[in-house]
Amino acid sequence: MDGYTQISYNELFKLIFDQQTQSVSYGLLILAVFGLALITHSICLFLSKREIRKVKALDETIIIAILAYACVLLSITFLNREEGSRGTINLDTKVTQTVIKTFFEFICHPTKLPLTKLLLKNLGEVGAITASIYYILNIALFMPWGFILSVAHYKEGLIGKLLLPFLYSVITSGTIETVQLITGRGYFEVEDIITNITGGLIGAILACLVMLIIRLIKKARNKNGGNYGFKE
Repeated sequence: MDGYTQISYNELFKLIFDQQTQSVSYGLLILAVFGLALITHSICLFLSKREIRKVKALDETIIIAILAYACVLLSITFLNREEGSRGTINLDTKVTQTVIKTFFEFICHPTKLPLTKLLLKNLGEVGAITASIYYILNIALFMPWGFILSVAHYKEGLIGKLLLPFLYSVITSGTIETVQLITGRGYFEVEDIITNITGGLIGAILACLVMLIIRLIKKARNKNGGNYGFKE
């Protein structure tokens, strides 16, 4: 399986995940997030007490979430990698092409195989099983970013809640790939940018669904006098 023998997909996933996060210092990461949260809260309190600006609890939470995510992103993409250990350009989009091909094949030419098994079969044929795990991890990495950014623009309409996170994901991913290439701490990979943007968009869509559900619950509560539809 792409250089690994007698190992299941789940075991391979865990192995690669552990390899990618083994140098991350969780203790320092938690300490950094806690420190930034404390500083942010102190600044918000200072602004409120001085009547310079009233910072809403939601806005403060969003700022802390952005800072926390930035810490996690830096730890995974830069700080746990030695400078000069990498640094090439990879324009291959083999996994993306295989995923698209599999979806079309599944829809237009139905088989007895479930979609997941068909996808694994096609990935195996092009030797992209291991690459597909990095694909999934890159999507998962940017889902919180898209979610946070969509919530941060809660005052915008639906298009704004989706388009702005999409654009920020493009900028963030492009910046990471470029800096990784320059510093030699990673590879500039087109597929990474594709997966990061996809993850950001999925996160934004999930955020929109969550905000819609919350809005409907509030609407139902107000309609029923705060009893959530239950009569006393």
